[in-house]
Amino acid sequence: MKLDKATQTKVYLTNGNGDLPKGELGENTEGSFDFDFQLHSFAEEDITYQIDVTALTEDMVVEDGISYMAQASRELEANMVRVDQPAAVTVDAGGSERVEIDLALTAAGKEELQQSFPNGIYIEGFVTLTPTDGNHVVLSYPFMGFYGDWAALPIFDSDIYDDETAVICETMLGLFDNSTKKGHYLGHNTYIKGDADYRAEKNAVRGGTKTKHVTAAVSLLRSVDELLFSVTDGEGETVYSETKTDVSKTYYDKGKYRTVTAEKGWMPLDDKNQPLPDGEYTYSVTGTIGGKSRKISFPIVIDSPKPQVLESKVYGDKWCVKMRDNHYIQAVMAMSAGNDRLTPYQEPAATTAGETVTVIFDLTAPEFRGLTEAKIALVDYADNTAVSKVFSLEDSGEPFPYAEEEILASVSAPAQTPAGEEVPFTLSLEKMQRVATVSFAFEKDDAL
Repeated sequence: MKLDKATQTKVYLTNGNGDLPKGELGENTEGSFDFDFQLHSFAEEDITYQIDVTALTEDMVVEDGISYMAQASRELEANMVRVDQPAAVTVDAGGSERVEIDLALTAAGKEELQQSFPNGIYIEGFVTLTPTDGNHVVLSYPFMGFYGDWAALPIFDSDIYDDETAVICETMLGLFDNSTKKGHYLGHNTYIKGDADYRAEKNAVRGGTKTKHVTAAVSLLRSVDELLFSVTDGEGETVYSETKTDVSKTYYDKGKYRTVTAEKGWMPLDDKNQPLPDGEYTYSVTGTIGGKSRKISFPIVIDSPKPQVLESKVYGDKWCVKMRDNHYIQAVMAMSAGNDRLTPYQEPAATTAGETVTVIFDLTAPEFRGLTEAKIALVDYADNTAVSKVFSLEDSGEPFPYAEEEILASVSAPAQTPAGEEVPFTLSLEKMQRVATVSFAFEKDDAL
């Protein structure tokens, strides 16, 4: 606003209802917009204004073959938009006058904008009112609308448990202390150093927990009218819900992403503050904008029992420990009878919840030298911990009952290779999650 002009003008603008002078056109999938505004005069003479309408949208820039929004305006050409407007308007001295504007995208305009902006784009601009005698102030009335379905646009960014690349950052479930608000994200192994995987099927919380709560840290691509956090049990009954309104989209500020979390969060308790039954639950977040909703959901398990060792037996120099958890064991390590740590944590290779797994320790390793007994420490993904009794490391004398480590081999080579050229041949060997790739070059054997 030019303050000097604002104090000089003899005419001021309002919208059609007499409120702030701005045209809020809303959304429109047909590309047709209409609005009106009023001129109010406190001059002692009639004033005539010429009317011009400028319609704008977002400009595009192409870098390395990829199109980006240029963060700059572009005026819509005459073949892209049709504007119906009066050429001029006269305001009587001390009177008011209404101006109506109709704006519609042409077929060519719609096609181009749909190709450039498949999720929709703003149509904005301003109406310029220029006094014909040049002795009065030029007035401007801004307007903005959206061509497309505003409510149909994506609300949520990708989550940490899928394979999609996030636009801003990833949504994830976390377990946080009620007092300090510190915690960790679920589905992630916090005991294995360097583990970078997040697995939704391993989301779990200890049953009856009253000092910690679960909440999603939600990455929003856009602001929403309402955000509903909820949890349902295996029967689809809601056991928790919490709502936030007028929620801002996610942004980066002061070194971190500002995601949205529930104020209270979910503790695995019923409305009488008693522990909910163990089992499978679903944590959901529902975002609503313009009357339309989008929902994302994640599995989570309430898990109370501790993991347990089922069997311990030594076969020669191999100590085989059979164990099980009703959900998933997160980490296992061997300990001396005196509670000294012998091995790093490792995660048993379970593929399904509740699976019985066997962990094999090599007794020829230096950490077992001279030991005649040891025990096992275990923790599951709900942070239930257990320490087994002390087991003897004496050889049972029985033959090793498990198959030797399997070696998985795969071979790849092109179907055809030009005569006289080497044949690229790749042999991949996989053993204990370690992969070796060996390349060979073959020459034609004249004897064949």
